[in-house]
Amino acid sequence: PAPRAAAPVEADKATLGKVVQLSEFAAIRETLKVRIAYRDAQGDPSERTVWPLAMAYYVNVTLLGAWCELRQDFRNFRVERITASTITEERFPTEGGRLMERWFALQGQHLSAG
Repeated sequence: PAPRAAAPVEADKATLGKVVQLSEFAAIRETLKVRIAYRDAQGDPSERTVWPLAMAYYVNVTLLGAWCELRQDFRNFRVERITASTITEERFPTEGGRLMERWFALQGQHLSAG
C-alpha cells in the first residue's frame, strides 16, 4: 500500500516561539530585514518589516528588539505575539554599530523611568 501523508501538526505557542527565535538570531547576525505578522495586546493584527537588533529574555517573556519601518522607531515585539516571520534578502544599515547603541540607550531610559 502507498504510504499515507502525515497529518498536519499545528505548532503550539512555545514551539512557534522557539522557531521564531532561531530565525531572528540568524537575521540579527546577518543584518537582514524580517517581515513579521504580529498581534498586539488587544489581538489586533499588523504586518511590519523590522530590522532585528537583539533578543531580550525575561522571566515570563522574550522580546525582539528592532527598528520598525512602519513606525519609523524602535520597538520591542513579544515573540509569542509574532504569528509569522520571513527573513528577507535585504540587509539593513547598522550605521557602524550606532543603531544598536541607540537601541541600548533607549532600553536604559525605559528601565530608569519605570
